[in-house]
Amino acid sequence: LWADDDLMVPRSLAACAQFLERHRDFSVAHGVGGLFTVQPSQNGTVTLDIGLFVLRSLLDEAASTRLLGYQSTSKGCSLFYSVHRTPELQRNLEQCARYGFGYFWGEMALAWLAVIQGKARQLDHLYIMRHIHDGQGDDWDTEGRRNAFDWVTGAGFPDTCERFLECIAGELAKCSGIS
Repeated sequence: LWADDDLMVPRSLAACAQFLERHRDFSVAHGVGGLFTVQPSQNGTVTLDIGLFVLRSLLDEAASTRLLGYQSTSKGCSLFYSVHRTPELQRNLEQCARYGFGYFWGEMALAWLAVIQGKARQLDHLYIMRHIHDGQGDDWDTEGRRNAFDWVTGAGFPDTCERFLECIAGELAKCSGIS
């Protein structure tokens, strides 16, 4: 699953799937990612801006340590766009639906659940180019980031946040063997 405005490298997808087949302790794999924007200029030419889409490896043995590591350096990083194991992705999507997570909460939950369930590996090859554009919706700023103030002050935030933490805590307890 990926967005219709992202460009994926088929060989990289295959390499990630093969990596996951050989390494059962990993839940996701991805390669190097980039972001791009296409802007028309005043004189009729087009400007292409390219930047890094942060994807990285998370290799700690403990689920809690992986989650803390992901959260401490996840600015701009999303494991949603990684190659996931199909049964786990299906189960995680079902959890997101059961908890009523929309787009943003769901993308965040899928990444956190994947990090809890296993290690993440970044392979050394171009994997994805993500197109950043104005069609992101009213609650996104001009640089493609969600407006955090509007998000946390929204009427549904407390309830959804509580459900999110319940979902994550349940999975962390299960995968870590703790109560």
